[in-house]
This record gives sequence, C-alpha cells and structure tokens, in this order.
Amino acid sequence: MPLRKVGQIRPREDASPVTPEEPAPQRQREDDLIDLTSSDEELDEALSQIPLARPNDGLTDQQRDVVRAAKAPDDIPPGGEIIRVTAAAGTGKTTTLEHVARRLLQDLGHRKVTYLVFNKAAQAEAQNRLHGNVVCRTLHAQAYRLMSFDEENGNGKVSLKPEEEMPKYVLETFRNDINRFYERVPKDLVKYNARRRCAFFIWKTVVRFMQSADDEIEGFEHWRFGKCYYPAVLHAKGSPGAKEKRLPNEPEEKEATKFYCKCAERLWRKMRVDFNGTGLSECGFWTYDGVMKQVQLEDCEVPTRTILVDESQDCTPCQITWIEDKRARGKQIFFVGDSAQTIYSFRGAKSMHLAGMNGITRDFQLTNSFRFGPNIAAVANTILFGKMNSPQGHTFTHYSVVGGNPNPGTVSRSSEDVTEAIETLLARAREEGEKEPSVTLLAWKNVSLIVAALKYLSAKEDARIAIYGNDAGGRGGKKETWAKACKEVELIFKMYQEPDVQHEMPYYEFLDDKGRYEHFTYAEFKSVVDARELGKYNVHVGLIEAYGSATMTKVKAFKERVLRAKVDPARCDVILSTVNQAKGAEWSNVLVLDDLATLAAFNADADGLNRKRGHRPTKPAPFAEFQWKEYGDDFNLWYVACTRAKRRLAVPAAYFDVEESFEEARRVATNEGVEEEEVEAEEFVEVEEVRALPEPWRSAQRPAVTSLTFIPPRQFAAKRGLYTAKQVARIHALGVEKDRFLSRGL
Repeated sequence: MPLRKVGQIRPREDASPVTPEEPAPQRQREDDLIDLTSSDEELDEALSQIPLARPNDGLTDQQRDVVRAAKAPDDIPPGGEIIRVTAAAGTGKTTTLEHVARRLLQDLGHRKVTYLVFNKAAQAEAQNRLHGNVVCRTLHAQAYRLMSFDEENGNGKVSLKPEEEMPKYVLETFRNDINRFYERVPKDLVKYNARRRCAFFIWKTVVRFMQSADDEIEGFEHWRFGKCYYPAVLHAKGSPGAKEKRLPNEPEEKEATKFYCKCAERLWRKMRVDFNGTGLSECGFWTYDGVMKQVQLEDCEVPTRTILVDESQDCTPCQITWIEDKRARGKQIFFVGDSAQTIYSFRGAKSMHLAGMNGITRDFQLTNSFRFGPNIAAVANTILFGKMNSPQGHTFTHYSVVGGNPNPGTVSRSSEDVTEAIETLLARAREEGEKEPSVTLLAWKNVSLIVAALKYLSAKEDARIAIYGNDAGGRGGKKETWAKACKEVELIFKMYQEPDVQHEMPYYEFLDDKGRYEHFTYAEFKSVVDARELGKYNVHVGLIEAYGSATMTKVKAFKERVLRAKVDPARCDVILSTVNQAKGAEWSNVLVLDDLATLAAFNADADGLNRKRGHRPTKPAPFAEFQWKEYGDDFNLWYVACTRAKRRLAVPAAYFDVEESFEEARRVATNEGVEEEEVEAEEFVEVEEVRALPEPWRSAQRPAVTSLTFIPPRQFAAKRGLYTAKQVARIHALGVEKDRFLSRGL
C-alpha cells in the first residue's frame, strides 16, 4: 500500500452507523427574543441575562460564563467553534461540564452530547454524574468505535500487540536492515544489545509519529528536527546525554536519523489496518496508538454537534488535533484542562499543544478553587510564578489561582524525619477537631513511598498504612505492582551481592533474538533498564540502592505489614500515592516527600534570559528567571502535588529554599547588616563572604574559591557561587515581582 496523507481510509460499511445528529424539533428558546442588530455590548448584556437550567446552581460567575457559551445546534456557526477552558486545581471543572451538558440537552435542543475523557476511571465517574444522553467515552474508545473496533478484542481479525513486544518484532522484521546499519562496525562488537537498541530506536520513532499531529509524509521527513526519536539522535551524535556509547564506525547523526525514519515509515505502513476491506494489517496485529493515529489521519467524524473534552492537557497532539479538526464540520468543541498540570509527557502529552492551540473562539478560566484556602493557594501560585518566569513560560496558559475555601489552610515545612512529619500533621489535625485523621504521602517515585512507609513502621509498629489505588480508592492496582516487584527483587539482589558475576534474567523483557535469556552484572542491569526505558524495574533498583545489604529484610517487612495487611481506609494513619496517581484526588492532610525537582535555581545573567531558539532580548531583563529546563513535567508535579491538599499541607525544604534565597538576595542587594564597602556593579563577588546563601544556589561540586583574583567567564559565575552586584539585584527583583504576583495575581 502506498503512503498517503489523509482521505482514503473509511469505516467499513458494516460498522455501527455514524450519522450526524438529527435536528431537534424547533421551539422557541430564551435567546429568540434578543435583537440581533444590537451592539456587541448590548448582546453580551442580553446573553448574560439568559437563565441557566438551575438559577440557584451554586456556580461561580466564571463557571456560568462557560455554561453560557454553549449554543443550540442552529446557532453554531458553519465554521464551528473552539472553547478553551483553563481550569485550575479544585475549581469544579467536572461540575461545570455537567451543567454545560445539562444546558445543551435540556435548554438548547441537542439530542446527544459527546463527552471524551482520558481514562476509564474518569469515564466511569463522569457517566455516573451525567445525563443518559451524554455519550461518555475515552478518546481511544471513541476512535475504536468509529472503526468498528472493540477496545479489548479489536475487530476479531487482527490481534493486539503490547508495546513491550514491539522491539522484538522490529528486530525480526528488519534484521537485514539492522545488519547493514552495522556493517562498518567490527563484528565482535555487534551483539544482541546493539541490534535490540537499533530496533528500539526504530519503534520509538514510530511511537513519536503516532502521538504527534503529523501526517504520513511530514512525519518521517528525517531532515526535519524532531521527527526521529530524540535519544536516538543523541546516541548517533555520541552526546554525553546518550544512555549508551556509540560503537566504533557506527553511523553518525545524518545517516542514522535517515535510517531510523525510513525504517519507521515502513513499519507504520505494515501496522495500518485496512478498515475498508479485509480488516487486516500487513503485520497481522494492531496497537492502541496505531488505530488512534489512523482515525486522526482520516479525520473520522464524531456524530454529535457538541464535543466536551475533559482533562485535555493529558491528550497527545494526535488526539487534540483529531478533535480540533472537527470545528471545520460545524461543531462546538469545549477543551477543558490545565497545561500547568500536564504530567503524562512520557505518554506523549504535550502542554504546549493545548496552550498554543490555534483557532480558539473563546477563552475562559476557572481560577476559584473550592478545594483549599488562600495559604495553600499561595504555594500553588509560587510554583505558577516560577513557571511563568522560566524557560517554561511559553509552554502553558498563565493564570493565578484563588483559594476560595473559607478554611485558610496551613502550610508547614516538613521535618526531614518522615515519622516526625507525619505525627506533626496528625496532631495538628486532631487539635483542630478532625476525627481519625490520616496523612497522604505524595511522591514522584514509587520507591520513595516504600522507603517512607518503612521508616514510619520502624518507629510506630501499630501504624496502619493504606495504598491509594487499592485500599484507599483510586484507580490502578498499585498493591499488585508493588507485590510483583517485591517478589522479583530477590534475584536482582543476588546480582547486587555478586557484582562481578553475570546472572540470568528470566523475564520476558530479557529474551534475546534466539529465545535465550540475557545475562547481566548488577551494573549492566541498571544500565539496560535505563537505556530500554524499562521503568517497571526502577522500584527493584531503587530499593537496593536505598537499603543495600538490608534490602530483603526491608522487603519482607513491607510485604507483611503493608501489602498483606487488611487496612480500613477510613481508619488508617497513612495513605501512599504517587503524584501521577493522585491526579484528580484530594485529601485533608498532605505530606509531599522530598523527591521532586529543585526549585531554587536562578539564571541572573540578563543576556541569557528568555532565550528561545537563538532569540536574544533587545534590552537587559529587569529581573532574573528561574533556571528550570524548558520542557518536562518536573514542576507540574510540584503543582499537582501541593494542590491535592484541602486543609493542611507539609512541603519539604526545597520549596522554602525559594523564599529564603529571595530574602538572602534582598539582604545582599541592600547591604543589610553588612559593613559599607565599595563593590563595582560588574565585579564578581564571593556571595558566601557577604552572607551564606541556601545550598540550592551553589553547585555541590563547586571547587573552593580561595582567591578572587581569577574571574571566570560570566556563564560559569553562578556555577561557582559567584555573582555580580547586578546579578544579585536581579534575583532580588525577581523576589519582589513574586510578592507582587502573590498579592495581586495576574
């Protein structure tokens, strides 16, 4: 089958009928009596007086504005509309969409409304809350239905291929190509791991394409930046950021990226399902993302005039583009989400795609949080301010959140002793009248939760610990995942005990192309887990790195006292959850563990501020910026974690380092408490000689500076703990701007 852009795939004739929504019976609506020749101001005033489905609905003005944006089928312009709603944490977005759906069905004459969500748990929750004529599905389920695909069984003709099996399929199918790729490399160096790495890079290049908004031509143009899987590019360059070293004479960047893209293009052609005829694919299987991509390329229809997309920040560019393109068919589309809460980039979600969406008709914000009060809101806004004033500033929609809960909430610095931190929160909750309180521990890594739980159990033997996702609600089988890891870790622990011995790894992921299990030393195993992105083994390695020779004793204690314990979630002391799993949840007492990214890092060099793809500002910036990396979920994880708390939030010192750094910069910049001395504006000073700054300002590897006679280049100054008077002043100015933002908002 030749490649094509779009327009050639069509649902099979025997597929479930997909027809445009039938027009509703004509009846007079509230807005029929408005004089449409009025001015825009008069129209807005008149529309604002239209009663909603429930006049005493308890909605905020922001929520009502969103509900009023809904239109009757006949009032949607031929070119359609896109409504974007940026919803901060705890602002009632699902309630708002519930009222939008009710208005569409009860007041505006729609027969059905499509409500699309990110996962099955959100689908089940929404379906319980929404009207029966709201078709609530996950994005994947909606795509499969349009192609007569079942989410579990496909079409009965091709089988589902799990993603972890794909590199082996690629290795078998492209064996000759991969051999030619390595033809200049000494044969004794081209072992299974190298061939598998090549196959992995081909597969991940296809994954990048399937998650993107690209068509079938642009998506594989290897000379374009970003079309090849980026770690493959780093490897071909021999970059220090590559996970494994390039072999001698292995093809370099230009040749390698062309190879990966061309093979990926052929693999995609094999994966496409022939929906028009045989129902088969050339490779004989299908994947979830593959079918999703075909539906986007074909621009398959969604049969209702209005589409509501919840948690849209978690959608891939492929999914957003598919729905976004429905506007041209005269549909009204509500994208509801928050690009500051994108935490699934490892699944292809890109906050920039929602934040930079084109063709938006109206833009709304929900910023009044019912979940927490002003004190917790101040933490959220500090993180948002950091994102705005960092290289991430262009990746999300800016806003400030208002703590609308009448309880102001409390924010405290958590003790480094996790037991003390938990007991402090529990005691405070009891003092304030909460009966049988519990504390939810939130962390980025699974192993951080396990280590914290074991520390607490060692200090309090009768502690009752529940797991979110099992004992304490939520989705997913976290307990089963951890139980499997605790069972498997014994073998990896043996590798740790005998570091120079290669041990067989009898798990599916480590079968080679001849059906034999691979053998690794402990160091080799860690490297392979990282290079092949086998995240499921991070818990195993993390436990061993944390406990060393005591690992199995600790694992046994965790199995007996947490995994096998029968805990009533209403009567537990501690709940364990990762930040990703906690999305959408809330608790009265939250303790954020100290495994998130460093916040207090600054770029005070005016020439480097806000530089994007070679752009340099035309004049010096008035204040510094946070030196955070431009992309990634690191700081969104901070925001999501802190905004799960309703009453009491305890955060690690890494958060308070921000305020302490600003305070120290203020003292240095104003010479408070320092004997007068003349310091030239551009003279580098050893800040520690004036006043010690918090650790995040300094590199842990910074060599001791015994003399200021040697002045390093400006770009290395901050790394050595050296700042000019102007640089310190810019950091101080950033702190002043942060205070202004917290007091006034945007």
